[in-house]
Amino acid sequence: MNRRIAATIEAFAVLCLSVCYGCGSGRPNLALVSGKVTYQGKPVTEGKIVFHPQKGRQAIGVIDADGNYRLTTFDNGDGAAPGKYRVTIQAMRASGAPRAKNILDEVKSGIKEAASVEWIVPEKYSRLETSPLTAEVESEPNNIDFNVP
Repeated sequence: MNRRIAATIEAFAVLCLSVCYGCGSGRPNLALVSGKVTYQGKPVTEGKIVFHPQKGRQAIGVIDADGNYRLTTFDNGDGAAPGKYRVTIQAMRASGAPRAKNILDEVKSGIKEAASVEWIVPEKYSRLETSPLTAEVESEPNNIDFNVP
């Protein structure tokens, strides 16, 4: 009986190892993508840039204080799959009344003033339907800058 249990466990272990060995990450090959975003010749100092593929997962980059970004698809800074993309830039600042710490305090105090939005880059660049921006990612590291007029 012990041999039978041992043989079953061994067969199960071999099966599990062979199944796991054949598994890949299922992720496409990615290429590093970084660049700089400027508006009217000046660095955009906050926001995000999004690369939208025809198929697959989008890649997103946070724009830093110098206007630089690095795209992420799955893991921080891993890049984007090679191919053609439509691009959006979402860069805005919100200002207005300070928000209450919780919704109950907000209701009690009667705070109703909504924050106003100041677009750092014109709003049309933030929407896929209206952004004219495109990019092509090659299989090697890419430096793709955007100078929004």
